[in-house]
Amino acid sequence: GGTASGGGGALAPHVGVIRMARLMGSALSTEQVVAGARRRLLDGSSRQCPLGRFGPYEGLEPCLECASGSVAPERGLERCEPCSIGFFTEGRGATDCLLCPPGMTTASEGSDECTADDCALGTHSCAAEAACVDTGVGPESYMCSCNVGYEGDGMMCVPACGDGIVVDGEECDDGNGRAGDGCSRTCQVEPDFACRQTADGASDCECLASAASCCSKAHALCRQLVEIGEREHLDCLSEYGGCLAAAEEVTRMPSPDVQLRQGSTPPPPGSAACNALHEACQMDRMKSGPQCLNLYSACLKAVVYP
Repeated sequence: GGTASGGGGALAPHVGVIRMARLMGSALSTEQVVAGARRRLLDGSSRQCPLGRFGPYEGLEPCLECASGSVAPERGLERCEPCSIGFFTEGRGATDCLLCPPGMTTASEGSDECTADDCALGTHSCAAEAACVDTGVGPESYMCSCNVGYEGDGMMCVPACGDGIVVDGEECDDGNGRAGDGCSRTCQVEPDFACRQTADGASDCECLASAASCCSKAHALCRQLVEIGEREHLDCLSEYGGCLAAAEEVTRMPSPDVQLRQGSTPPPPGSAACNALHEACQMDRMKSGPQCLNLYSACLKAVVYP
């Protein structure tokens, strides 16, 4: 076996397949081990590898060709050197790197071909949030396309608020451009809300204010949907009343529920009476919207929970 000379991982003689082993240092690579084994067939030759070839085991035979994009400009190298950016090789076993033609360069070190592809070279003008696609030969032959979640011309991309995909610059994105549902028209979390991202990528926002306040926010959102024909006015009233009825902060008003239960003319049964009362309140110019909503809530509590 081999012995270590000193404590710094020096080279030491080794009897057997491997003539020299690096002790207490990095392990030998597979190429080095294979090369060391093959040396037995060469009777321990000490001939150095020629130009364009390298010897994994101390630059000695057996030798391998340098891969494309790399060269061995000297004899006896353990590894080939990659060509610098702007230089290339024509195949394997090269001894020198060649300069790319004017107007062309390589995409990285160790390349075996030159290119004018601005996308590969990183010389394009696409935004960081866009993908670059080469469209032909020559400079500036490319097109830019904004990534998913963004919109723009590719040279400039901004978050596409309302597409249900949260990207940089957005705190939330619930898939619509409405305000009042916890995620604003600019995809920022609204006051008194907390939003989380769901499995499909869209945001789900929850109201954190008092129960009564959350009911009002939900009703305001419902009224927006009424204006664009997606909801019915009476549905919004019913939902709002049910929400307030369940809120601990809402207290029963002595009127008009007393009038509804004790009036001389019996009201229509159930919530229909409250709907009629709310409609009448809205016709009264002396009453404000919130007043009518509170009146409706108190009415519903009196009817549903007498």
